[in-house]
Amino acid sequence: MSRSRTPGRDNPVLVRRLVELGAEIIAVREAETTLEDVYHELMGGAGAQG
Repeated sequence: MSRSRTPGRDNPVLVRRLVELGAEIIAVREAETTLEDVYHELMGGAGAQG
């Protein structure tokens, strides 16, 4: 997974480079992050209950 603040600019460059290196890209999608995901990431997963 890759994170970017500007995926519209960065994704095409990243995909192009990966293909140049021999990667076979099937799909690229933007993953939505919930506020809860951000909280758990910032807290190091503390208190995360499935």
